[in-house]
Amino acid sequence: MTQQDRRIRLISRRLIEAEISHYHETLQELQELEEEFTAPTVRDFTEPHIRSGPSDPTPTKAIQMITSTELLELRRRVAAIERMLWILKAHPEPERYELIKLTYWSNGRYSVASICQELNISESTYHRWKKEALEIVAEKLGWRV
Repeated sequence: MTQQDRRIRLISRRLIEAEISHYHETLQELQELEEEFTAPTVRDFTEPHIRSGPSDPTPTKAIQMITSTELLELRRRVAAIERMLWILKAHPEPERYELIKLTYWSNGRYSVASICQELNISESTYHRWKKEALEIVAEKLGWRV
């Protein structure tokens, strides 16, 4: 593996970790963006309106929603994280899901050592489980970590 490959994998890993850390905010952003697309159009009655076709904006909004690259990318990243969470929740070791919660969603209240103590695992197990979780997300996104 070249130095550049290592660097790309490290950057991918950090990006996935940032996505997991901001997962709840991304869900909110996705919801707001979808609501923006589905919100009724407010017509400006101060301007003259020349009717040139059907007045139903639904098809136009549907096409915008389907083709929005921002919306598609947010959905793709959320789906990858949700797949990882589903797998970890179904795993016979519930500590794996707890590791994600404590590592990424506790606002920095826990160190690696305190997470290991809380879950009664070694640091090597912590790093292995974390890497495996990140690999699930990376696989779904088509990235290498």
